[in-house]
Amino acid sequence: MLKRIALTIRFGLIIIVLAHGGQVRAEIAGNMGTAVPGSATNWSAAEPTAISAESPTTPRPRRVRIGLKLTPYKKIITQQLNGQINTRYIQANPLRHTLKARLNESNHFYLGDWHIETVPTKWTKQTGDYEIDIRVSERYGPYGQLEEDLGHFLVKGKLVEQERDIDVLVGVARQRFRDKFGNPQLDAIAGYVPDGDLPPLSMTSGPANTATR
Repeated sequence: MLKRIALTIRFGLIIIVLAHGGQVRAEIAGNMGTAVPGSATNWSAAEPTAISAESPTTPRPRRVRIGLKLTPYKKIITQQLNGQINTRYIQANPLRHTLKARLNESNHFYLGDWHIETVPTKWTKQTGDYEIDIRVSERYGPYGQLEEDLGHFLVKGKLVEQERDIDVLVGVARQRFRDKFGNPQLDAIAGYVPDGDLPPLSMTSGPANTATR
């Protein structure tokens, strides 16, 4: 008699466990997004995350075009028949570029052996008066990791709108940089010719390269 009661209780417990396990499986399946027939589980799918994209109409920062011509000097040493040594410096092939700089921020350009930094110093929006400091450094080493600061010069002029978000600096400045012994090292000319169709001085001859930050 006792054995029969024990078997009945054990059988009842097994039925309860199986029923509870089926409900758990149904709830898990419901949370995963799978419909389970006969399950009373209520669930809802997560809403997709909203992704904000930049509007295509977002205005780009204004930039200014600055013509640039760099003419380095190379050292020539000659020895005469009487043994006298003469040293002279001649101009090498010039480098011509058009800098496309952000109007009201500092910019860095790496043009061959030269590091050019442009720093705006004045901008009067109402009149278009604009001044920018051109800082020049010469780069050394296999990867240009070493630099020598040659100096800087100021370009003054007016901004003339050329495109919707691009202006042209109309004004010219030039500077000759020398080494510590007074020998010429680099001639720099920056700006655009104030008259005519605004051709940059650095584009008067030869192919032009465009450097952009």
